[in-house]
Amino acid sequence: MADLPEEPPGDPGGPGREAVLSVRVDDLPFSVRTANVLACARITRVGQLVELTEADLMRARNFGRKSLVEVTAVLRALGLGLRPPTPWDRAAGAPPGMAGVVSNPDEIRQLCAACLPTTALELSARAHNGLVNARIEYLFQLTARTEPELLRFQLLGRKTVDEICERLAAFGLQLGKPLPVDLSACGGVEEARSLLHQRIRDLGGEPSGRTSPW
Repeated sequence: MADLPEEPPGDPGGPGREAVLSVRVDDLPFSVRTANVLACARITRVGQLVELTEADLMRARNFGRKSLVEVTAVLRALGLGLRPPTPWDRAAGAPPGMAGVVSNPDEIRQLCAACLPTTALELSARAHNGLVNARIEYLFQLTARTEPELLRFQLLGRKTVDEICERLAAFGLQLGKPLPVDLSACGGVEEARSLLHQRIRDLGGEPSGRTSPW
């Protein structure tokens, strides 16, 4: 692989950016094939992904164009992207860009954010411990709660709930606002995550009915 830059591309600032970069790849809504290829390439964190170019990924064993479109779409939904190729990369024979086309990008962005663990909010220790006490691990679990419900939990007072609301807003989410996917019938966290991931993959195709790139 070509030398990697010291700073990954994407929004240079913004609440929660560093936390998102530290999110594990297996917490993102990738297909089983793409997740396995990334794992074999020892790419375990979002921060590692954004340090790579498309050509870097295409050199990974069993990593194809469909996986490239999938990775690009998920990173874009999080406000991030792969590292742009340098003239050196192009001289080395980098393949042409694979931008990918997805429908309903706003919904995809919201659902990708909902799949993130609550550590992505970079909360204070008190707020974080309050969510741990409430057994809330992911943002989709958090958005299913209202402010009065959170206030009933130990360590979650008015100040900490306000903090949570502010951090959620940075990801386009809010307490008590239903997601576009009904999770009420899910039997547990993993089933809910699976349903969210499937919906994101379903949105990966064009409205015209072409085969989904995911």
